[in-house]
Amino acid sequence: MEKKEINKLIKGLLTDKISWEEKEKLSRYKSVEERMKRQWRHVAENPEDREMGERVWKRLEKCRKATRPTRYRLSFQRFAVVASILLFIMAGSLWLLKQNWESTTEYIGFTADKALMYMLPDSSKVWMQTGSNIRYAKNFEGQREVWLEGEALFDVTKGKKQHFIVHIPKAFIEVKGTSFQIRKNKNNKNEITLFEGKVEFNVQATNQCIAMKPMEKIVYDPETADVTLEKEKHVHWENGRYLFTDITLDNLIEIINEKYGSQITLGKDVNKKYKYSGSIYHDESLENIIKKLCYSMSLKIEKKGEEILIY
Repeated sequence: MEKKEINKLIKGLLTDKISWEEKEKLSRYKSVEERMKRQWRHVAENPEDREMGERVWKRLEKCRKATRPTRYRLSFQRFAVVASILLFIMAGSLWLLKQNWESTTEYIGFTADKALMYMLPDSSKVWMQTGSNIRYAKNFEGQREVWLEGEALFDVTKGKKQHFIVHIPKAFIEVKGTSFQIRKNKNNKNEITLFEGKVEFNVQATNQCIAMKPMEKIVYDPETADVTLEKEKHVHWENGRYLFTDITLDNLIEIINEKYGSQITLGKDVNKKYKYSGSIYHDESLENIIKKLCYSMSLKIEKKGEEILIY
């Protein structure tokens, strides 16, 4: 019964759904208290965790000073409990869940053998690229989290109580009902493009949280944790297809080459700044795209091994 109660309180803590009294109750359980003490000792020995702990203390101290003149002032005892609980979360809070909860959680995994659309249990659509993999809990409605390896575009179902979270290496995206794309560019950096709605991009190494607006793109390097925010002007998304509006031909060819791993080049006589408007379906073949492009612009194709010349 005690394990069930602890699990219930931890789940509530991680989703910010428990009262202050319940937080204090959680901190008084012997198993939780012992785990907290071990985490404090571990922080003192581990430089990376020590830096994290110092950031937590600074935030708490700032909060305590800011609230000192008001009736919401924290006592030292409560202050210590808050700090312990926060460190418990940040430096290993899932230890108890892994023992008592994760072992009973079953996951579903799926790998796309071709470009396709995968429907999640909440009716959210995942437009997956070839070789991409997703994993999620069988109890998806209660835990709307997806782990992604590869590239995919998400059309997330709105109107659900739980936020939708997508995990990628060393970062995660928290979704509020939207359409967004995750892909890797030629420099092996992650690009997150938001087409509609709201998302928050979270970097685990730095605790940086960036709220994205529609038609913005984040370029993220998981090795260095560097993040840049850019505008996306010419590409939109609509139910399984990319819509291009007045995109220059050389920019379009660059996008196609990155998406398909192709080697398309434009001849010297082709106007590279020609503005193209049209659409590409998510699972459309490269051959069909080239034919459609050349037909609309009265261009020709010449193949030399893997290289494709449009002139």
